[in-house]
Amino acid sequence: MMKHKANSMAVWYVDFRVLNDMMGREEWYSHLQKPEQPGVIETGDDTSHTIEHVSDIPLKHVRQKGKLMNVMHVPTITKNLVSVI
Repeated sequence: MMKHKANSMAVWYVDFRVLNDMMGREEWYSHLQKPEQPGVIETGDDTSHTIEHVSDIPLKHVRQKGKLMNVMHVPTITKNLVSVI
């Protein structure tokens, strides 16, 4: 796992082990939608976390153009994870 700090507002962890981008900060999402199918993710400490929403995240929060698409909103995780698959 590599840590990327875009600025003091956001730290994203580039993780080769995750299949989807995910974060817990609800206020960054553009239009929260319930996932088509309910689901959970399991973290390295064997805890389960519910996927509450799926949405795009505009990258303006890290002073970049564009957006991350179909990012899972998992309120109980403490790291922002970006997949590089």
